[in-house]
Amino acid sequence: MELKPTDWAEIISAIGTMIAAIVAVIAAFQSYRSAEQNNETNEQMIRPRVAVYVESTEASKNLIDIVVLNEGGGLARNICFSIKGEDLELNCQSEGIDKLSKLRVIKHGIAMLPSKGKRRYFIVSAIGCYEKLLKNKTEIEVNYTDVTGKKKYSDSFLLDFASLSDSGWTTDKDKALKVISNELPKISKSLNSIKETTEKFSSERQLQ
Repeated sequence: MELKPTDWAEIISAIGTMIAAIVAVIAAFQSYRSAEQNNETNEQMIRPRVAVYVESTEASKNLIDIVVLNEGGGLARNICFSIKGEDLELNCQSEGIDKLSKLRVIKHGIAMLPSKGKRRYFIVSAIGCYEKLLKNKTEIEVNYTDVTGKKKYSDSFLLDFASLSDSGWTTDKDKALKVISNELPKISKSLNSIKETTEKFSSERQLQ
């Protein structure tokens, strides 16, 4: 059957309409993907990212802090910690706190940490035990949420003492700091005892 010019015109028009529909679908899909990618990018920019690592103190390279840093773009809330692997032994803390898991911040966590916020906590002296610290395999798992409390995140960090400068040698200043750090719990205990005695004496005087 021979097609008339009008038939050809209808066929071409139908094909054009179909092509236009396909192009519109492709454009809509690309627009959706672009918006989705933008949302993912924005979410990554404003999400919190809590990291945990060890770092020497400013006072001495042999005195080591554990550092909690929110390097993300949003507020981190409900930050909780748990120890995986070895529970690091602490040698310069107050009585009863001989393991990292017993440190107050590890036990109770941090309520909130703003973007770029950092917290430092002294944990250990490397004097005389640097080689032992190098063999340590303590890993800390961190669980936290975003500012809304709805989105949850989890990361794990190995406490890498090998990343610190070699602390195999000490100076007189370092030794003095070691003595001070060892004596601080005793001093605190003595002060509390004096305070209790003073309060008791004061109460007895008032009763007289």
